[in-house]
Amino acid sequence: MQLRKTLGMCVQFLILAVSVVILQVCVARIMDQQFMSLMPAGPAPAGASAAVALGALIVARTCQAITLGIIALRSRWAGWKLAATLSFVQFTIETFLSQIESIVFLTGPLNVNNMTMGAVEILILRGIVFSALIGPLTVLVMGKARSGCERGNEQLNPNRPAGAWARRLIIIVVAYVFIYVGFGMFVARPLAGPAFYVYYKDLKMPAWILPVQMIRALVWTTAALPVVSMSKGKRWEAVLSIGFLFSMLMGIMLIVPNPLMPDPIRRAHLVELLTSNFTFGCLVGYVLTAQPTPQTGAGQLRRAF
Repeated sequence: MQLRKTLGMCVQFLILAVSVVILQVCVARIMDQQFMSLMPAGPAPAGASAAVALGALIVARTCQAITLGIIALRSRWAGWKLAATLSFVQFTIETFLSQIESIVFLTGPLNVNNMTMGAVEILILRGIVFSALIGPLTVLVMGKARSGCERGNEQLNPNRPAGAWARRLIIIVVAYVFIYVGFGMFVARPLAGPAFYVYYKDLKMPAWILPVQMIRALVWTTAALPVVSMSKGKRWEAVLSIGFLFSMLMGIMLIVPNPLMPDPIRRAHLVELLTSNFTFGCLVGYVLTAQPTPQTGAGQLRRAF
């Protein structure tokens, strides 16, 4: 019985992965030609390069499909509520958070890859279409289409006082700034080697870059809140879920060769985003799921953080 259940679940994940890859190909076929026409001319990948890119894309979308599938199976929610949540999380992390930086960096020395507003608009539109479809697709394939809400452990306590929420958000925002800067300096830069200084030549980070990252930290948290709220199981499972979501929905896409980054830069940022987003996601999950604990020597409760 257990073997049959395990095999059935493996088939579900396989169907979901294949479906997500097909969805990606269909959306890309409709929109990528217009996107490429808005980018600076460059060498077109062909032959083995195109095959490698396709293989990398399959791996990336498969990782995302498995991550979303696991989140769906671990969710107390079902039906359209779950589908809408998965679509919201997919769009927020993969598209919105990425394109915030693209829009902010469009002018000045930070626009190192010559991105245009027209290209950003196409990427956002593509993200909207892909995300709107991937939520219902995941729910349908993973057998969570029936509306309802299972009872389970509440990982998130929405009734905390404003001061407790403020302390948590401060911790998250400050931590994200340190993670963003630290992983960039001590992971991406060494891994890229000399290519880093060629690609980012004359790059000077403006003073407003840190406030922008603080805003992004709040957006990350907004994406995590419904996932933590709907999760069932132990606390560490919710923490790891947020870590893998943050890592897989954004970082893994850099495994795919693209015309915007040389391979050494792309690979360095791939490792940087996978590790930094996972670290930050686990921290966000840990902070959001912190529960009141008994105060030593007293009968009162104090709230964590």
